[in-house]
Amino acid sequence: MQLIKPESKQHYYSSAGASSQSDQIIIVEEIKMNLMSKSCFSPGIINLISNLISSSPSDTDEFEPIWL
Repeated sequence: MQLIKPESKQHYYSSAGASSQSDQIIIVEEIKMNLMSKSCFSPGIINLISNLISSSPSDTDEFEPIWL
């Protein structure tokens, strides 16, 4: 489940019930804040991560080995 704001986590848990405790929740704002805080300790980490994400090929058909 992808949520935008951290406050939405409590709303999701209260609406989904007990079965939601095993769900994986990604909160976009928390990821942004964690990356910004990590950039204070290691400058340039945001550029490194964004370059790694953008440099990965989207089409894997031409690079797929024969045995797969």
